[in-house]
Parts: sequence; C-alpha cells; structure tokens
Amino acid sequence: MALNTAAKMRDEGNWRLEAWSPMIASETEFDTFVSDMLDRANNYLRFRVGTSWYTANSATDPYDDILKEAEAYLCQAMILEAAAGIAETGSDSNAAPFLGTGEEILKVAARRRAVAEEIILATRAHGSQARPLSEMAAGTRQTRGSR
Repeated sequence: MALNTAAKMRDEGNWRLEAWSPMIASETEFDTFVSDMLDRANNYLRFRVGTSWYTANSATDPYDDILKEAEAYLCQAMILEAAAGIAETGSDSNAAPFLGTGEEILKVAARRRAVAEEIILATRAHGSQARPLSEMAAGTRQTRGSR
C-alpha cells in the first residue's frame, strides 16, 4: 500500500486533468492514473529496499518519512515520463499541453529518479537490501572486501 495519496501527488506536481485530456476523461480516471503510478512507485521502492525491511520500517520514525519521500520522487518521475510521451505527440495545430519538450521533461524525470535512488541507497546503512542499480543489473553483489 502506498505511503502517499493521489491527491498529494497531484498537488505536489501541480498536475491538472486538462493537460491529459482527452486521453483521461474525468477527475476520477485521473486519480486512478495517479494512484496506479503511486502503486508502481511503492512496489519499486519495496523491491529496492527489501520487503522485510520495508514492512519493519515503513511505519517507524524516521524511516516512514524517508520512504514516503522516495516514493513521492519515484511517482513524480513516472508521471513526468508519461507526460513526456504526450509532449512529443503535440503538433503546431494541437500544441502539447506541458511546458518543455519530451526530452526536457525526461531530464526532470531523471533528476527525480536520481534523488529517489540516493534516498533508497541511504537506507542500506540502516539495514535495507538496497544496492546500486548497476550491481542489480550486473547481477553481482559486492562484499565488504571487494569495495
């Protein structure tokens, strides 16, 4: 279950339905879209820090706020990535609804993901299973002696 709410993510990102119309037709559908992004962000966060660590710490101060922040950054990145796709489909007669090009929006999304990654890796010092993405992609696990 997500630590944030769709309403908070919409407010934090200043996301409005009008920019997503006609693909998303109502406020309810838009809330569902944002909730889906939030669930994806939460699943990713739990995967990265480890389900056991997440379960043990997601309601414990100060970890609850740290996890909530990482989840928010991930969710905003995912929404920005979706917005970039829409921005790239705009034309002169039907201008894209977001400020900036798809490439510029993706750069902002990458910065959000980078901050989330820093937060996630910081949990490692407190017992989580978080590892750098490069290690995960390579399928390797460094030991203390190999650093």
